[in-house]
This record gives sequence, structure tokens and C-alpha cells, in this order.
Amino acid sequence: HPARWQTFLLGCVFFLLPGMYNAVTSIGGGISDQGVASASVAILYAFATLFSFAAAPVVNQIGPRLSMSLGTTSFLSVCPQLFALN
Repeated sequence: HPARWQTFLLGCVFFLLPGMYNAVTSIGGGISDQGVASASVAILYAFATLFSFAAAPVVNQIGPRLSMSLGTTSFLSVCPQLFALN
């Protein structure tokens, strides 16, 4: 595929990600204990901060396709956990 198409597709994905995150967290928003909900978001942001420092060397080593696949897999493991908390 041409580079313009890949750039457009990746831009669309990144444009829709905040809405997807909000939808998933609102589905799990039925968590009755606000302390647990706040702690889970804080842990998520802490891990995102830590792993963002290591992201560039990992992408250089394994490539963007595999790194995006691993990121998708980790996101797919978070979604069922939000359902299980209810």
C-alpha cells in the first residue's frame, strides 16, 4: 500500500482511539467503588508513562508491525477485565 494510504489509515485510528478509550472505561464505569476506579486509571497512566520511555528501542528492535500487534493484544486483555469488575 502507498505511504499516503498508510498515513491516512493510522491517522484515522489515532483519531478514534480517545473515543474508544472513553467507551471502554464507561462500560467499566459501573465500578461502585470510586477508589478502585481512580486507582486503576492511575496505574494505567503510570504504566503508559514508564513504557513510553522504552517504546522507541523496542520498536527499533522488533519493528512497528509486531509492536502495534503487541499493543493491541494488551488492550484486548484490559477490556474483559473491566467487564469482570462489575
